[in-house]
Amino acid sequence: MSFFADHTNDLTYPKSEESDEEDYRTCQRGAYWAVKSHRTAQGDEPAIISLPTGAGKTALMMLAAFEYKADRVLIIAPSDSIRTQLKHKFDTLEGLSKADALSTLSQTPDVEILAERLHTESQWGEYTDTDVVVTLPNSISSKYTRDDEPDVAAPPEDMFDLVLVDEAHHSSAPAWENILSGFASTPQLLLTATPFRRDHDLLPGRLIYHYPVDKARADGIYHQVQLETHNGNKEELLETAKCQLTSLQQSDENATMLARTDETDNADSLAEEYSDSDEFDVKAVHSDKDTNHNQDAIRELRDGEIDGVIIVDKFAEGIDINNLQLAVFHEPPKSLRMTIQLIGRLARIPDGSVPAIIIAPTDALSSKATEEAVRQLYYENTGWSEIVPDLIDEHISQQRWPTNHLRSQSPTAINEESIEFYQTTTVFSLTGTLIDLGIEEPEISTDVYRLESSDNSELAGYITVSTDSPNWGTQTVLEFPRYDLHIFYAPQGHELLFQFTSNRQFASELREELVADTGALASVDGDQLSRVMQSLQSPKYQTTGLANTAIPSGNKPQYKTYYGEDVQSAVYHSDERTYTHGHVFATFDAGDETETRGVSGNKSKIWTNSKASISDFKHWCDRMAERLSDESEPGIQNLEGLDTGESISQFDSTPITVIFNPQLAATPIEFTGGDLSGSVKATPSLELDSNADAGDTAVDISLKLDGVDTDISCTYDVSTDEWHGPITNYTVSLPKRSTESISLNCKDFLQEYPPRFYTDSGSIVMGGQQQSSQTDLSTFDPQAYQAETQINWSGYIGEGTDEEPSWYGNDYPEPLSEQWGDGEPESVFEALFRWLSEQRPVDQQIIFCDHKRGEVADFIEFCIADKNVNFYHCKGGNSVGISLGRFKDIYQQTIRSLRFVESMKLIDHIEDRREPGTLQHFVRGRDRYDSLKTNFRPNGWDYTIYGVNPGLNTGFDPEQNDACRKVGRLLSECVEQVEQVNAEFILQGANDSW
Repeated sequence: MSFFADHTNDLTYPKSEESDEEDYRTCQRGAYWAVKSHRTAQGDEPAIISLPTGAGKTALMMLAAFEYKADRVLIIAPSDSIRTQLKHKFDTLEGLSKADALSTLSQTPDVEILAERLHTESQWGEYTDTDVVVTLPNSISSKYTRDDEPDVAAPPEDMFDLVLVDEAHHSSAPAWENILSGFASTPQLLLTATPFRRDHDLLPGRLIYHYPVDKARADGIYHQVQLETHNGNKEELLETAKCQLTSLQQSDENATMLARTDETDNADSLAEEYSDSDEFDVKAVHSDKDTNHNQDAIRELRDGEIDGVIIVDKFAEGIDINNLQLAVFHEPPKSLRMTIQLIGRLARIPDGSVPAIIIAPTDALSSKATEEAVRQLYYENTGWSEIVPDLIDEHISQQRWPTNHLRSQSPTAINEESIEFYQTTTVFSLTGTLIDLGIEEPEISTDVYRLESSDNSELAGYITVSTDSPNWGTQTVLEFPRYDLHIFYAPQGHELLFQFTSNRQFASELREELVADTGALASVDGDQLSRVMQSLQSPKYQTTGLANTAIPSGNKPQYKTYYGEDVQSAVYHSDERTYTHGHVFATFDAGDETETRGVSGNKSKIWTNSKASISDFKHWCDRMAERLSDESEPGIQNLEGLDTGESISQFDSTPITVIFNPQLAATPIEFTGGDLSGSVKATPSLELDSNADAGDTAVDISLKLDGVDTDISCTYDVSTDEWHGPITNYTVSLPKRSTESISLNCKDFLQEYPPRFYTDSGSIVMGGQQQSSQTDLSTFDPQAYQAETQINWSGYIGEGTDEEPSWYGNDYPEPLSEQWGDGEPESVFEALFRWLSEQRPVDQQIIFCDHKRGEVADFIEFCIADKNVNFYHCKGGNSVGISLGRFKDIYQQTIRSLRFVESMKLIDHIEDRREPGTLQHFVRGRDRYDSLKTNFRPNGWDYTIYGVNPGLNTGFDPEQNDACRKVGRLLSECVEQVEQVNAEFILQGANDSW
């Protein structure tokens, strides 16, 4: 006996128009006729039906079973709670009963839950007399089979006449696709509230009906939901929610609450706190609870026996609760799917007229994850702005233009033999770690598909699918799917990993999944990489890029590139001290053909300008692996002079200080994550936390952010050139030349922009490479860099005076220029200004105070007659002495100011900083500056950088003791860096003032 086939004529079906005979909703009527049409025209193709949450999908599933006259129906649900809910509704045909469609039908179908995996076809025989089988993917998919149990047995081919998939947005996942492909000859209907996944990838099938949310609002299925934000703490949010639920229940005694959090432990504690006053009965529902508990809790909530539930993640999905009137986001949903599900349940018209409310903490709503979910909500359908206008307005301005939703095909449908990409690879050393290239489903932050050409031993390929926006539309709702290719190849016998990727972020996440110990995974250094550019036949370098190992400036750029047919002859010997090879690209003879090859030492990359298939890429990497494993001396053929530095596996001498990468001096850097509250743009600095001796491989360091009370701990291992520790919890964003910025994990950031370690032997360690100092301390005389005209500080201030005036701060008096009067100086700043004003006539001098974050210097002086520009970096607060601490800050500030030497950036900087209402201001000569800047030519002036510290003894012997040696090393390096940009460095120290 077949229930649905036998009772086909006992049901009142939806008419093409509204009728007194039945009470179906408009969307159910439209979807049913779409199913009828699909059955006759494209019956062999899966059909997708999109109805908003609460619009009656379950009743439509029942109609489909009657329409197809199914002997047996298989329903696949995404969770246990939905599975139980579907059984209950099919047991009673509840949805059809509400539509008054069962006037002549008194019987109900036999519905069973399949809760275990069946391992033999004969076990399916137990369900032969069942009309409806409701199950989960892990009960019928071999994708979930453990290694220690038999495989799942598929049902007999003709057992089911119809397959229904509820919440079908899951069906792009590999396990669901595996299930659906096993029923290829059986009609399949996929029902969902979100017809497309968050990445806009098509669900497997044809979309035959979509009922937009704005229609549901117009037809009375949804009503408006209010948003109430809360600035208080957790306890205050809890009390607000209790008061709101009490108020709602006074208007509608059946009103219930659903609260969301992010951890199961939090859910349990919240349930106790809601229930502790005996005023409410609230239960937690999550994966750590047993099935019976969760099912009973949802049933009790639906029946009004309890007041609310606390859910985690997908446990809200598909829950059907008619009088849900309050949602409390202790942690807001972070995806489009969860946002639609929760708001859809909340927005349904209740039995009474009580408005539905969302309560959420303000800071949670401002998070990037929530903003993305709400932006996607609006993108899915602008009608959501009518239902939750307050929530939409929190993040998205009302942009009301027609939007064509971009759709795409699944990456699984491509012919992998047709994949071609430019041969470019980043090379890592696998020494000290292992890699598993057999991982089928890596857990990363976006959808990922594994290529069939992956072989589990040497090669793994993946395609990631994400959502992107045009550069000019990052703040709009315009988005499109982005597909990125990732190939990982580890040829046997070489302990090397070759990586091709079109998206570094997702490649990094994939490496975390594949590599056992990513901390031991090191990029191949420039020395080893240079071997692929040896023994080339008649190489001609088309491009040679030179990376500045010093500090970029107006006349010595951060990076310069030579182009041409044979550019190696254009590299001067003078370049060899300041520059190392950044990248080279050459053509060379290979038999009867000409090949190309390039390397980038600081990025560990090798590339050609030709495309290749995956198979060709493997063969090319095999050739590169042979070259990299060669024992020959490193060096770029015909450019050996640029190969400065040598790889080291330990510190050969004790590090005395560490300086941030000079190339990033004065570059705004944005930090997020860790203990930071939101994003912080700051100037970073580094401090040694431990003393590493000669022979040590690692040193502990603190990264400090200017103006932020946060120290980020990390450890640098010179043997692997790797960074470890809490620093991996932070993300760094750097501005790019385009409209976008580049974001890196802080560990990868320090890898790409390595800091400089100075050692007591005079060597410099940077990126695992050691360079010898060019300065011999036995001949280095610090007194040669003292100012010819020295300041007698005792004539102005006392020993140990503070650096800045007491009035220089947030509550500064206006105008600031009048504070530098004739009174007694009380700070180093005031003493320096008084001395400077005595050196030149007032009409020949311009002084700009640039002190505070982002400064070029504390003072910038233009000496008009002499055409001199002077930068003054000041320190104070110390009695006379010699120590690294007295000079290190001056050195770092000097490094930051070098990029403004002989550069129009100086004028741009002053223009940006002189705005009214800021601390930066002209102390003298503002009108003269306005006249000067019009015709200012930066390379027509001489530049001097002054280090000013009344407590620094500058007349010391650099070999006298350890403290003198450390300061001497850093001072000699500072002088060398300044002189390389055609500037002069001068010290104004204690002199003989005290």
